[in-house]
Amino acid sequence: MPAKSSAALPGYVCFWSEPEEHGPQGGWCYNGAGYAEARPDVKRHAKSFSNQTQDTFYALSFPREGPCLYRTIYGGDWSGNWEWWEKFDGVQRNKPTDCQQG
Repeated sequence: MPAKSSAALPGYVCFWSEPEEHGPQGGWCYNGAGYAEARPDVKRHAKSFSNQTQDTFYALSFPREGPCLYRTIYGGDWSGNWEWWEKFDGVQRNKPTDCQQG
């Protein structure tokens, strides 16, 4: 279940709308249950993230044209200024079989 946080939560991968884990609505955090679409303030605007687990997750992007894309987020991975920020639509635990690495 997604959660709101002002800091990275242990056991979650969290996304923020601003660099260095900041944002007016706090972080949007995912605990690995199925697919979760990003909260509106971080969808296509996740400027930073932190994975506070040892698990691998997959950030997903669904562009208007072309195939869906994924980016692997490894356990302990983080970025204070994420290059994928404007692609991020959602996240899931299982590697997508119908998307291309992007």
